[in-house]
Amino acid sequence: MRLTPRAWVIAIGDVVLTIGAYLLAFQVWLGGFPAYNWQGFVEVVPLLLVTTLLLLVVYGQYRDLHRPFLEVAVGCVLTAAGVALVVGLGAYLDLDARTLPRGIMLLGGLFQAILLPLWRIGFVRETKRQYFQRPAVLVTAHPSVSPRFPRYIRVMQRCTPGVFLAREACYRGHLVIVDSDVVGRERERLVEWAASLSNDLYLIPTLHDVMTNSGQFTNLGDRPVITIRPLAVPAEYRWLKRVIDVIVSAMLVIIFSPALVVIPLAIYIESGGTVLYRQVREGQHGKQFSLFKFRSMVNGAEDESGPVLAAEGDPRVTRVGRILRASRLDELPQVINVLKGDMSIVGPRPERPEFVEQYAKEYPNFQLREVVKPGLTGLAQVMGRYLTEPDDKLRFDLLYIARYSPWMDLRILMWTVQVVIFPQQWIESPPEWVQELDWKMTASSGSRT
Repeated sequence: MRLTPRAWVIAIGDVVLTIGAYLLAFQVWLGGFPAYNWQGFVEVVPLLLVTTLLLLVVYGQYRDLHRPFLEVAVGCVLTAAGVALVVGLGAYLDLDARTLPRGIMLLGGLFQAILLPLWRIGFVRETKRQYFQRPAVLVTAHPSVSPRFPRYIRVMQRCTPGVFLAREACYRGHLVIVDSDVVGRERERLVEWAASLSNDLYLIPTLHDVMTNSGQFTNLGDRPVITIRPLAVPAEYRWLKRVIDVIVSAMLVIIFSPALVVIPLAIYIESGGTVLYRQVREGQHGKQFSLFKFRSMVNGAEDESGPVLAAEGDPRVTRVGRILRASRLDELPQVINVLKGDMSIVGPRPERPEFVEQYAKEYPNFQLREVVKPGLTGLAQVMGRYLTEPDDKLRFDLLYIARYSPWMDLRILMWTVQVVIFPQQWIESPPEWVQELDWKMTASSGSRT
């Protein structure tokens, strides 16, 4: 793979940070650099660096950095784990390198897993900014109605598939987004167009796309086929998922025990009344249960209005509630629901019966998400936003179910930690002032396209 100048800079930084991670591990574990142990480390440094760079290349850490930061971070963490395993094995196969303690390898891998993603935050944001400088065109059957996109995606024109294909030469090099209402042969022709020209194409998935994406290639005689598995957690994983739910819930109670004391006090001091809020939700197969949350709205917020979705800047949300919602800590009491078996740690978020009935009328496949237990966190929560449209949340939820594996749950848990720690806008798009500088001169011309 040919590296760009930016990739070389990132690679040099990776080398420096990798060595720094293990030097820090020496300092923490041994309080210094004893000559006896240092010699073992020096002998495995070449293996350490070569393995790091090879795995970073394998996980695409020097290309396509316009991807969501979550994906980039996962590649870095997998690299650090792989490096610790390979180098640890190499050290203990080499008799002269047995002076390297296991604690150094574990701590070094941990520090490397933290430093490599942090090193990439600035590069991801800059690459994303440059990548999405290109104008985007939305191909949709209904140009007057279009989905919402992040501000860093500049949708300069909306058109039907027929208009697009008639003028396709004008759109080469653009980011082409195909809405889910474009189906059948028209959708296939757009995919063929992008494939023949190596042009970027983004498909907003239909249920068919989600299910096909989860399939596996095999053959029937001499014909290639795609096998589609049922929408459900495979039977062999159900017991493991329940064990993980119980273990993670117990860990959350221990880790957040101070918050479980401070948050109720803060809620009571600000607005009095009850600190826990019970709400009826629909669970697996439509079974209703009482969901627990820390109260984030004023007392009696729905006494007169009835069930109403929260909106951005909702005056019913208290100051403490805004903090809880931004950090997702208002959901913490739901570990009780997980321990009771009403919910899982990872899965589609449970909805209120009133909204399920409403959404089911608008989106016929909405109740397909209830084939699994609802979750404390989910793919829609880490990839979407608090106010993501129900239709888009449904696509995330069905994709999660269709592609379920314990590894998927682990990745979502890792992403959830990142979403709680870092504000979404830090890593998902350039800051607004950068957008304004970059697009000030193009906005007027874009509106005339």
